[in-house]
Amino acid sequence: MKVNQEIYLRTNLEFLIKRQGLTITKLAGLTGLPKQTIHNWLCGAIPKNLSQIKKLANLFNLLVDELCFTSLIEQEQKNLENLSKHKKQLSDEIYFGGEDE
Repeated sequence: MKVNQEIYLRTNLEFLIKRQGLTITKLAGLTGLPKQTIHNWLCGAIPKNLSQIKKLANLFNLLVDELCFTSLIEQEQKNLENLSKHKKQLSDEIYFGGEDE
């Protein structure tokens, strides 16, 4: 059985670096990973060493699966949409005097 799993490491890494205001050099220093390895991942290379990915995931407080196989950008957009919905519901409850009794 063939499983076709999209790998999001490159886009997630770009997103996390930008969001945290990091550079490749700073990220390498924080993780102990070679700058060239990080650069290669940002260019789309597939990781060969799981322990290196684990170091990166730990730094960002993520699971390896989240870092590699979940679109963090889409996940954040969904979280923002949900937050906006909850904010509107709360605002409506306050404005209209609460939920129906």
